[in-house]
Amino acid sequence: MDANYNIKILVVEDDPEYLGRVVRWLNRFGYHDIVTTRSAEETIRLLDTDHFHVIIADMRIETDNSGFVILEAVNRRNIATFVIIFTANDTVEDCRKAFKSGVWDYIGKNMRGNPFDRLHHSMQEAIIYGHERQNTTPISQASKPSSTQLMRF
Repeated sequence: MDANYNIKILVVEDDPEYLGRVVRWLNRFGYHDIVTTRSAEETIRLLDTDHFHVIIADMRIETDNSGFVILEAVNRRNIATFVIIFTANDTVEDCRKAFKSGVWDYIGKNMRGNPFDRLHHSMQEAIIYGHERQNTTPISQASKPSSTQLMRF
């Protein structure tokens, strides 16, 4: 069985046509446990009730800083997840701010080549990193799970 089947993904995208493209590409790569939202508000409500291994968020949804609002909500809740910003409005300033805020990756939708290949590659890196972190946790810490430990796949 493909390891991608065990990954729960949240995709935050306000453009319904582009959201459909993202989901289709993720399905092609073997991801099938995908939840979608179209606003920061809806996403934040969902963060209180569900857990995701990876969150793929557009930077500009309702407002210019919607991606940061979602990232801040993840950080405030101390949620162990990998956040990938996937945006057409990529700027150096936003990219720097995102990395300083703990984003796993920042990918421009308008990059050369196929941005979905880059997205998949980034997700695979995050999954491998999560597995490595999980498997290197000392036994004394493993018996005391904390919200700062990476999620179990």
